[in-house]
Amino acid sequence: MSKLTKMIETLEAAGIDTSQFTVVLGDGTKIAPNGNYVEDVQLNNKTFRRWITAQTFRMLYEPSYNTKKHRTEYGWYNYLKNNYDYLYQFKVISDELRILEKLERRDEAAFEERKLFFTKEVIVATCYDCCYKLDQKAHRLPDELRMILNSIQLSTSYKEIRKYFMAFYEIASRDKYYMKGWTKCSAWLDAYKGSGAYYSLQNMILYHECRLPGFSVGKEKNYKILQGMLQQYASKGEVWRMHNLLKRTISFNRFNLAESIQKH
Repeated sequence: MSKLTKMIETLEAAGIDTSQFTVVLGDGTKIAPNGNYVEDVQLNNKTFRRWITAQTFRMLYEPSYNTKKHRTEYGWYNYLKNNYDYLYQFKVISDELRILEKLERRDEAAFEERKLFFTKEVIVATCYDCCYKLDQKAHRLPDELRMILNSIQLSTSYKEIRKYFMAFYEIASRDKYYMKGWTKCSAWLDAYKGSGAYYSLQNMILYHECRLPGFSVGKEKNYKILQGMLQQYASKGEVWRMHNLLKRTISFNRFNLAESIQKH
């Protein structure tokens, strides 16, 4: 286990929110605040899973405060709603596109797996959701956003998609005042939910001795089964089912992340 990973896990086990930290390694490699962007591909495969697991379990179990209703709430969706605004989904996609562009050149296996979540369809749906709400709720939809959305739909590479998406993000951000209280795009929610659950499950299987419900086989076979389930869900456009599988796996293993970190 690397010193960085050990530090992250120790902080998370102590209940410290590391999601706002930016880690700069000795060689200049940077890890973004939400852990979605790791400059070095080797770090990406291992450290990324740990960041995602910590974030996912925080959302599942930690309380969040609803400032509108002046009350404490629990649950994954409430945590997302109460702590992250509408534009958060654009930040997540921008980080993902940056990684996918790199992985496409450097790590084909990781690229093929990771692209199953924030697909072009999800990106287009998220941008369309923003356009629709700006038009219907704020009564102001810049013509540039319509044109950029069309360009994203016609794009054929992640490099192109990223270029137009970043332009869309920049222009849409100018109207963030109108976006207070907006619900996030359902297609983005499904991708975000599925991605967080999948990489958390990977981490639980590979490093915390967990098994998928109904399977008593070893670590490597469980990992292969999980990969097969992802392909099956993705082929039906149902990667969100990973979230349900995660909750069942936690229950099946009686898994406690903080206690398991202390053991391992």
